[in-house]
Amino acid sequence: MVDKKIIGIVILCCIAGIFIIGGMVALELKKVSKFEPTEAKIINAITNPSTGTTCSRPNFVVYEFEISGEKYQATKQVFGDAVNRIGKTERIKYNPQNPEEIENTYKIRAGIIAISFFTVFLFVLMLSLKSKQIR
Repeated sequence: MVDKKIIGIVILCCIAGIFIIGGMVALELKKVSKFEPTEAKIINAITNPSTGTTCSRPNFVVYEFEISGEKYQATKQVFGDAVNRIGKTERIKYNPQNPEEIENTYKIRAGIIAISFFTVFLFVLMLSLKSKQIR
């Protein structure tokens, strides 16, 4: 049996986590709402954009795209194997003020996954409180 005070603290932490992560996702979505869409070709897959190294499981892709006749490159973290994406064309959103800045879909998706986890965990905790398994 677990004490209700401990469960109460965990519930408050879950709620705080939902609000903090939700705020981060909302800020990112607000920022990218001003970005413009374009088609971009994936030209490379790397493990760390600061060093440019490659390995068997890179999780960053390098895009190349053209805006008003000028070519740009930008890097974005992705879920899954980035190597299989090389050569493919994807729709991205770029910052018109700084075309090398693109939408961080990894951050948005990871935030949504974390919010979902905290919500389910919170729901389970509340159900266990209601079922009187906790003293």
